[in-house]
Amino acid sequence: ADYDAETAPIYMSAMQTREYVMNDNAIKALGGPSSAGIPVGDANIYNVDITGAIEDSTLADFENHIYYVTVPSYVSLKKTQLSYDLSFGATANKSTASLVDLSSGSYTVNVKSQDKNRTTPWTIYINKMKPQIDTVTDTIHKTDTVVVTDTVFTGIGNNKHASYFSIYPNPANETLTIKSSAADVMPYTIFDTYGRQVGYGKTEGELTTVHLSTLPQGVYIINVQGGSMIRFLKI
Repeated sequence: ADYDAETAPIYMSAMQTREYVMNDNAIKALGGPSSAGIPVGDANIYNVDITGAIEDSTLADFENHIYYVTVPSYVSLKKTQLSYDLSFGATANKSTASLVDLSSGSYTVNVKSQDKNRTTPWTIYINKMKPQIDTVTDTIHKTDTVVVTDTVFTGIGNNKHASYFSIYPNPANETLTIKSSAADVMPYTIFDTYGRQVGYGKTEGELTTVHLSTLPQGVYIINVQGGSMIRFLKI
């Protein structure tokens, strides 16, 4: 339809939406119709992993273009393999499986979109766990090396029910806040990645503060009764 209400059908072979406003140069760079389709404007990375990282420990902050990866204290980061996936057609200043130096605690990957009009720096922060000796059912084990014997753990699967609560900040340090859409008092439980209960309490209306000072660094899972489980990182 045009400005004087004349309308007509059109046929499209491709359509694309973007979460930002394109400037004139970016629109011009798209060019005319092409059998190759519309160049993609995403400059993201996914499935970030490094050699020796603790399984399921990686957290992504897409809004700020940050990844957090947790590794045991004994892992050497001087020369380790960093791997990740890129948005379709995107390129990066480092190969998607490269040996890099992560000993400084962080590493930045610059990703350029397929249409060449967007470059996004992604920062990968390394959280190195401190060695910790725990006692569980009279069995001493070193959590850092995941050596555990004679102890039964409860497995935690993915809960597909819609979550009615959220948590922040994530990663967390001394405190974690539970934001609930219900004003009811509900019990919550915190588990470590082995399925052991390491904390519990009750929500206090819409906002509840959880103190984490007694927990060592690592990845945890919190579950409010009736809600889905959410993973968070204690740093």
